[in-house]
Amino acid sequence: MQKLVTIMLISSSILLLNGCGKRKPAPTISTEPIAAEVTDRTIGDLCELLGYQPVRVQGYSLIWGLHGTGSDECPPSIRATLLDLIMRTEAQKYMSAPYSQMTAEGLIDSRDTAAVLVSGDVPPGVPKGGIFNVNIRIPWSSQATSLQGGYLMPTDLQEVVLGDSGPIVRPISARAIGPVFTDPFNGGANKSGSDILLTGTVLGGGRSIRDRRIQLALMDPDYRVAQHLQRRIDTRFGSSGVRKVADALDRSRIEISVPEEYHDDYEHFFKLLLALYFRDDIVFQKQKLQELSNRALEEHPDYEQIALEWEAIGRQALVHVEPFYLNAGTELSFYAARTALNLGDTRAIDTMVQIGLNDEHPRQMDAIEQLGEYSSTVRANRALIELLNHPVTRIRLLAYEGLRKIQDPRIRTYDMPGGFKLELVETIGQPMIYVWADVDPRIILFGKNIVARREVFYETPEKQLTLNARPDDSEITVIRILPGDGKHVQFTCSMVVDRLVTSLARSYEQPSNPGAGLTFSQITGVLKDLSEQGIIPAQFHLHTRDTQHGETVSTEGQSTS
Repeated sequence: MQKLVTIMLISSSILLLNGCGKRKPAPTISTEPIAAEVTDRTIGDLCELLGYQPVRVQGYSLIWGLHGTGSDECPPSIRATLLDLIMRTEAQKYMSAPYSQMTAEGLIDSRDTAAVLVSGDVPPGVPKGGIFNVNIRIPWSSQATSLQGGYLMPTDLQEVVLGDSGPIVRPISARAIGPVFTDPFNGGANKSGSDILLTGTVLGGGRSIRDRRIQLALMDPDYRVAQHLQRRIDTRFGSSGVRKVADALDRSRIEISVPEEYHDDYEHFFKLLLALYFRDDIVFQKQKLQELSNRALEEHPDYEQIALEWEAIGRQALVHVEPFYLNAGTELSFYAARTALNLGDTRAIDTMVQIGLNDEHPRQMDAIEQLGEYSSTVRANRALIELLNHPVTRIRLLAYEGLRKIQDPRIRTYDMPGGFKLELVETIGQPMIYVWADVDPRIILFGKNIVARREVFYETPEKQLTLNARPDDSEITVIRILPGDGKHVQFTCSMVVDRLVTSLARSYEQPSNPGAGLTFSQITGVLKDLSEQGIIPAQFHLHTRDTQHGETVSTEGQSTS
């Protein structure tokens, strides 16, 4: 009763403060015209983006599948968190035997599992369902010796920020699950005794479970300006019957939702948004388009900004852009052609093809990447097929990525055990092994039927894997020492490299046709060694990402055959 009286007193006070229950009057809006120094500018001149930065998320979880290299050590507070997570997510149903039959306590106490800290950076502006890499490590003293071959169970990830009185844990914003990739060169498949064995990455294992809300903050708050910008943004980027792109929350903030057509390119959307002009009347746009044409011809122009402003204005810009892309020999021609394509003028594909095939053009790489967006068209497709045989590795990869988007028949894709793909690219260029150790992990073989040499002898440093073939053998003998019990499996496989990879990945528990049961990172290490030793006559390249520093790292090697 006392609680009810208190609530009534508080409610009465609120009513008195608000004029006996009347709504707070709307803000007084000036009838004075908005100043030209506002109306002649872009949104980027008037506002700044709030919330457009990576967000660190983390959580505690369990790695299973470690075959005796894990640890039963787990701080009491973390144990309670893991028990709740295991029961809430029914984690055992994602695990193989015998883990699937264990209790939550039994999983944590097993030497075949290890408690870990999982962390990752959710990219800025990423929509719901966006994927990202997550890092794995053991942040306390542990008897665990290796996370190699492990699998991360379902994990909740929360944003943690520092407040005045300590860390503030926000609601769950992402989840993670998947196989652990450990560094195959600095302590992974082929080396031992390194702390790097106790760190790893789940490639593409993180997934955002909500849209990231981004706001525009007006530098000079004004209700009229906020309302106008809302209408301006919705007119340019919105579509009938779909939720609004912009929502003016008050005089200083506008909430932005990424339009569906930009979900796969949200970074470009935000660049366009900031390049959008306040005014949209015909007279102003004609004037601005002429100014942009003049700026494009100046000495040392900012082509990127000019192109964004062209595209932000819309299809009205095409008549001004076309003359610039017709001359394919200039740097400006690339930016003009890209703008035209983004605005729906597919005639610019011809210019992109000319630039992409021109080894002397400063924007050749960028043009090939753009052709990948139009690889379903005949002109772009032919150019990309030709570029698959280019001597420059980066150009071959860009052509491959473009053709991969349309599942071109020259690229055959196979799902491998362990959560990665094997892709065979039909090309007459230099044979190449390219390992993509990032989101959507895969091993890519460039060339047709790459075959190992007839005489083979290879052992990993710990002798857990041996490959052997005498000069007159037609197949390779594979011996794998199994983790945990020290038993071994022996079988023969083809010398054709794609079949070798399949055999190395296939489970050793498959009775009729056993394989070596190696992980993605272990196979990567083996392929690099075989390439460097000349056993496989192909260049080796590794693409990975330093998720701690947001950097892309490439390792290259060439066969010595």
